[in-house]
Amino acid sequence: MLFDFGEISEDRFFEHHWRRAPLHLKGGASHILGSRVDRARFLGVCNALEAEWPWLVHRTGEEVVFAQIMDRADPELAGIARAYEASFSCRRVWFDGVCAAGGQGIRSHYDIADSFVLQQSGRKRWRVHPPTSIPEAEVRRRMLKESPLDVMDMPDEALEVTLEAGDLLYIPLLWVHWGVSVGASTSVSVAVNAETALGFLWPVLRRGLASSARWWAPLPAGVQEGEALDALVGELHAELCAGPVRRGLREAWLRCVYRPTADADDGAPVPAKESALHRLYPALKEVLSEEQAWWGPVPVVRTDRPLGALSRVVQDEVNAHAARLWAPVEAATFQARLKRAWLARVAGEVARSPGAARDGAQRDLGGAAAASGGGSEGGGAAALEMPVGAVCEERDRIAAVLRATAELSSPYRCAPDAGGVEEVARIRRRASLVLLDRLLQTVEEAHAALVPSDVREALAAGITALLRMPAGARERVAARPESRSFAFRAAEALYFGYAPRLDAVMRHFGPLFAPLLRETGWSGPSVRAPDGWCLDFFLRGARAEGVIVDREPSGEALARLAEAVGAGIAVLGEAAPRVRDQVLGAIVTVVPRQGDGGVKDAASVPAFSGMVVMAPHSGSDMAMVLAREAARCTARDLLLGFTLLEGDLEEPCPSPFTGRPRTLAGLFEDVFAEVQALALARVGGEARVGGEAHVGGEGRAAVEVLGILREEGVPTSAGRQLLDALEAAIGRR
Repeated sequence: MLFDFGEISEDRFFEHHWRRAPLHLKGGASHILGSRVDRARFLGVCNALEAEWPWLVHRTGEEVVFAQIMDRADPELAGIARAYEASFSCRRVWFDGVCAAGGQGIRSHYDIADSFVLQQSGRKRWRVHPPTSIPEAEVRRRMLKESPLDVMDMPDEALEVTLEAGDLLYIPLLWVHWGVSVGASTSVSVAVNAETALGFLWPVLRRGLASSARWWAPLPAGVQEGEALDALVGELHAELCAGPVRRGLREAWLRCVYRPTADADDGAPVPAKESALHRLYPALKEVLSEEQAWWGPVPVVRTDRPLGALSRVVQDEVNAHAARLWAPVEAATFQARLKRAWLARVAGEVARSPGAARDGAQRDLGGAAAASGGGSEGGGAAALEMPVGAVCEERDRIAAVLRATAELSSPYRCAPDAGGVEEVARIRRRASLVLLDRLLQTVEEAHAALVPSDVREALAAGITALLRMPAGARERVAARPESRSFAFRAAEALYFGYAPRLDAVMRHFGPLFAPLLRETGWSGPSVRAPDGWCLDFFLRGARAEGVIVDREPSGEALARLAEAVGAGIAVLGEAAPRVRDQVLGAIVTVVPRQGDGGVKDAASVPAFSGMVVMAPHSGSDMAMVLAREAARCTARDLLLGFTLLEGDLEEPCPSPFTGRPRTLAGLFEDVFAEVQALALARVGGEARVGGEAHVGGEGRAAVEVLGILREEGVPTSAGRQLLDALEAAIGRR
């Protein structure tokens, strides 16, 4: 059992320690982790993470290396994390790790997760203190993700414990802790993220009120204020407090939270845009967010047993928490609070004074909305509420198109040496639809999770403007590297621990999307200096490729790079017009790097596909770099839009190209780039691209990669045909 620590049984652990008191077990790490994560293994995982997700690794010189979500790059850790998620009502479990020199560590802080520190090597001295020193208002902000992880002073009366290699230390949720290495040490931690009841509110209401027609009917015309609003809120409040509805909500709560393997929304209807539930939900969430039962942590239980089979202590906790959830709804003041929240939202007065100016992001998107025909009637400010109905309609349209184009018509035509421009464009269009759906889902969920009203309004205005654009323009916006990276970072802030602040990421929405909503097309690579979004998001990925970006390039440097890109495209136009057209359709932005390099001197990151860092080269070498990056973009679009490999695409394998760990998805991209390079290296004449060096060793490495993909990637029928086409292109079949 996952929480069975030998002499301390699972029931005893939950009754006496879980979220109550720390637990130090000598030699206890082996109860969770079977094999040791020594320094070499830890640094290997860090290298694999930095190759794909560089923002997950933080280095302070050579003294401290902190890695987040290590299970992305270590199969054993991933298996343990998924086992916890499958057996307990915790939706997100991950591994973090620290490798530190003597006297070093991470500053005193607290987490919104329960942590199991597993000391792997060396010794570490810990100080821990209960959360009594943290103001409740600060805890609320952290649980609602309104504030980042902050340092917290450690009280003098803290508990102290020193971990030896193999020891385990359980640190309860919200306990302040500070670990300092005694000599060099390595440790990993299992983090069990705390969920709030507010995170389940929407599916619970949809399911619990499914049989209540009053909540699903459109709001009557004119219900904005006065007696009509009083009557409506009174009727809905009375229904919430009625016995049958309360029982339905409780059953929905138990199913959504404590049966996570089932689809929480399965069979639950989707409310219409004008329904009482849809219109009143934001106000209801705002009022409940002030109640500790709703913003505090949800109890964790085993989900592979009936609740009645759990210990009495755990059952009592679950029942008491469920009772606390609905107690505020029955309070005499609830009706008035709900009405005030509703009126404030209607008037646009949530969290800001009347007439206050919106921040720069909101102003930008208001202008973009107006330019796209998305302004409110009379040319006023952009809409303040997320257009959920329109989002649902657009996602339904996307789903219908994706169902109709679910199969590759000709997998062979997708190989870089055989695929036509039309085939690549069709692949890119399908990937754009997937990206647009992901962007809409992420922004809608972020809008519901945010509290700052100015950021919520910016998101609502931007999505309104986006949805009023022609369908093709919307898809082109979603395919841009800016959109891809924004959706990735937003999802990270929403779903992962130690994530960036959600409101901080969302404040990029205005400056990032305003120009895209005005001008959505592109006609080939645009050379630019890094700024704004590029500095905040992309450069972390470029660093992982060992590339130093020129942050302040001179006009001369930009002109030199633009000239080299133009020369490379011209070479492709003479030697391989089809590849030139693929480059023009795939690469959006080129950013200059410091120094010169060889043919492969370029960096692109999957979450930012379409943006490349490179130095100027000769015409033929630049042609090769551009062609390889265009092939990588096509490979990413293929994996995004079609089911070609059913294995774990994030599983790392040694790369025959470099010898370093590389995910299966990365190997798929690499082999696409190599096939493109091999095809171009064979082009004869004066416009020859590349050289014979590509045809030998790199070709053999590409064949090895194809073997790995066949064995580990679990290819589908279409995937096998595509891998066969790639091998045929190499000339080994």
